[in-house]
Amino acid sequence: MNDSILLDKGDIITPAVTSLDNVGKFGLIEKNFDEHTTAGGFVFIIRNIYKNDMLSKFLLYYLSSENSINKLKSITKKSGSAFYNINKELLKSIIIPFPPLQEQE
Repeated sequence: MNDSILLDKGDIITPAVTSLDNVGKFGLIEKNFDEHTTAGGFVFIIRNIYKNDMLSKFLLYYLSSENSINKLKSITKKSGSAFYNINKELLKSIIIPFPPLQEQE
């Protein structure tokens, strides 16, 4: 199985295809799961490669901010009558400002 789809503690998940009201909804994975737990096919996993709990929480708070949600909505395209798709390549291009760890704490 591809390790990039397995959920790890500190991962942030968000729907890739959803209603417009749910664009910008994020969840933080707060524990380790067994080696076979994955997110669904219509979910993006945002992975903190530093495996730092404080950084994961900072990312969650930042991504859940009004500014970030507005940016996500701007890269979302309507698909069908009720669903919206977040463009993965545009999501990857979003610049997230990282203050020093001491300031994040």
